[in-house]
Amino acid sequence: LLYKSMYDDLTFYQTSLTGSIPTQVGLMTGVWKNLRLYDNSEMANSTLPTELGRLTNMEKRMYLYETGFSGTIPTELGQLTRLTKYLELNDNSLSGTIPTEVGYLTGLSNWFLLNNNQLTGNLPSELALINYGIGAIPNFAVNNNHLCGDFSDEVATMNFTHEYVYQDNSIGTFCPTPNPTAPTFMPTAIPSPIPSVVPTITCHDKMTYRADARSEER
Repeated sequence: LLYKSMYDDLTFYQTSLTGSIPTQVGLMTGVWKNLRLYDNSEMANSTLPTELGRLTNMEKRMYLYETGFSGTIPTELGQLTRLTKYLELNDNSLSGTIPTEVGYLTGLSNWFLLNNNQLTGNLPSELALINYGIGAIPNFAVNNNHLCGDFSDEVATMNFTHEYVYQDNSIGTFCPTPNPTAPTFMPTAIPSPIPSVVPTITCHDKMTYRADARSEER
């Protein structure tokens, strides 16, 4: 089958592709080197399919950046344990927390980029497992998100560039938890004042009533 053949690269960038990545991508289980799917603005707001985690033979690079993907990072990406170079999910609209499963990506040796998204919560301590893999990651970036909380002892030992983690995050501050009792609706504006003139209401054939004057005959 075509999907089970051996590939070096699957590349789509700066295209006019629309919609989302089809779930059938998970059928491409041959020996891959690179998946390059980036800078495709027409795919903005689509989500990353969990089936990407089935590409367990991918060896070097997965580029999924600058496309505007939304939703959460699939935990299944932690199954891509043969990746040895790059995993780039930066410059999208990904939200939620960084899944602990990324700690299984111990082969990454060049780039792991999550910057410029809308990620929240703490840096999971499992990230430190990557740092002890085949060479510490020289370029790990999570700046420009909404991360918070203190580093775990494990994360504190990681070798990363300060600005690529702290910049435009709230590292070291308390991570707020959602209040389930908080109202889900808040008024967006002060109600308009009551009109000063009440509309005329006509009753029967002879009388006209106004709120600001006595009744009078026509």
